Amino acid sequence: MGSYGCRGYLSAGPFKLFGGVAKGHPDESDINGAVEFFKRITGTAN
Repeated sequence: MGSYGCRGYLSAGPFKLFGGVAKGHPDESDINGAVEFFKRITGTAN
């Protein structure tokens, strides 16, 4: 079927000491990519 992945804000464990990683994610581009992926796998693309 496929898979989709994007970065996400991570502030667990040792990353908390540094203020987390991937701040600002998921962003608009990540969300749009997920929407397009969903449209492709469900056959609802325009």
